Amino acid sequence: MLVSSFIKGPLIEEIKKMTINDNGEAEHAYLGFILIASSIEFLGACLDAYDWDDSGLSEKRFRLAIRELFPQNYHIYNKKGHKFDLYSNLRCSMVHSSRPGNCIGLSQKKHGCNKSLLEDEKGKRLIICFEYFFEDFIEACKLLLKKIKNKEINYQKVYQNILSVPEDKNIF
Repeated sequence: MLVSSFIKGPLIEEIKKMTINDNGEAEHAYLGFILIASSIEFLGACLDAYDWDDSGLSEKRFRLAIRELFPQNYHIYNKKGHKFDLYSNLRCSMVHSSRPGNCIGLSQKKHGCNKSLLEDEKGKRLIICFEYFFEDFIEACKLLLKKIKNKEINYQKVYQNILSVPEDKNIF
């Protein structure tokens, strides 16, 4: 499976099928937060020169994706040491312990949130609203797909297969 197909399939369509119902409402949003948090790192890996399997690049790749592909309102939370740092409080916490950091709140439209990122009144928590976060993630994916289509990325890895799916059903 080519990188562009992987982005369109598992990263966009499959996450959407799992987390957004036919009425456009979030379902299983919590799992969606985990999937998106780890998938952002993959988007960043598409933008760097390193091999897919090189280690020690999680933070660099996550921050690169936020900086290059996500809307401006995410950038303030993309700084190491910021109290609402998305890498440490969302990506690492969700990927390693399946829960956000203490200063991150996860919500949905049905709970009244009306934008992707919102600091609470006391400045103690960053609330992330799933539906808007997912929309921003999809737009980031689309921007990356456009860069791939227009050959704006100079690394051959994004024009090759990322995933092998055995065709021979007899091997199982």
